[in-house]
Amino acid sequence: MTYLKVQNLPGPGGEGRAILAWSMDEPEAFCDSSDDIFVSSAQRVIVAGTDRCGPHVNAPDPCPRGQRMPPECEHPVVTRPAGPDELVRCLTCGAESVPVPERMRRFVTTGPATPQAADESLDVILGDPDADHSSLLTPEAS
Repeated sequence: MTYLKVQNLPGPGGEGRAILAWSMDEPEAFCDSSDDIFVSSAQRVIVAGTDRCGPHVNAPDPCPRGQRMPPECEHPVVTRPAGPDELVRCLTCGAESVPVPERMRRFVTTGPATPQAADESLDVILGDPDADHSSLLTPEAS
């Protein structure tokens, strides 16, 4: 089975919109600190290439590190794709986007080439590639 988060988001650089999918099957490094400074658990993501989360970027010591499943990064900053189907990388957590299943695009866009729908995020569980899993879609506020 595959667990994806499919998002219809403003495109990198604020130009247009992009449909991105992220694997929810890979563990994510997070700050396991007991500090009461986090507004959301997504802020606890250890920034790729560092040993600290965003709120602790100037801390004298590295963050206490944990691993969580599924990942919770909101992918706020991504590399700019050259084409509509090019995979992008999240500059916060380091995750690379995965191809969006074609049958899932219709749930997050009014048209695959130029999505105009409001920001939307769907958690999708896929198993049998020929099965219709539309009943498993769970809309989330973004």
